[in-house]
Amino acid sequence: MSDQRSTASFARPSRFPWPSAIFVGCLALGWGLTALLPAHDGLIELLRIKGSLCLAAGLGLAIWAHATLARAGTTTLPHQAATRLVTSGPFRFSRNPTYIGQTLIIAGFGALQASPWYIAASVIYLMLITRFAIKPEEAHLAERFGLEWEAYRMEVRRWL
Repeated sequence: MSDQRSTASFARPSRFPWPSAIFVGCLALGWGLTALLPAHDGLIELLRIKGSLCLAAGLGLAIWAHATLARAGTTTLPHQAATRLVTSGPFRFSRNPTYIGQTLIIAGFGALQASPWYIAASVIYLMLITRFAIKPEEAHLAERFGLEWEAYRMEVRRWL
């Protein structure tokens, strides 16, 4: 049986680094809306504590995911072709731990600034990252790794 997969999609999942652009754009959106429409002053200290924890958890998760990819010898850049299907580390629990970490970072910034606008930016981030990064990455991985990807996809959730 011949392999019908095209070599074009093996090359890389995307030509533009969407995850970085979307992440920075959503952080900027939250910051801009907070500057224009500041939130109520109540419960600021509690929100700052929660924001610090959320920010630390997001950074920790994103760093852990990056380190796991690097140790496996595959790219950490989402617009480059994967050379290995990584299923260890945080990838045992989620297919997208880096993006979960970035979502927590955006929400953490919002809590630190007592701004609900970052929550909106987090939701926008999740929608955009799914459309412009995750779906193309999943198609790339399916084509690149076939049944191995399918088994992993069936076992591990996209998010949590």
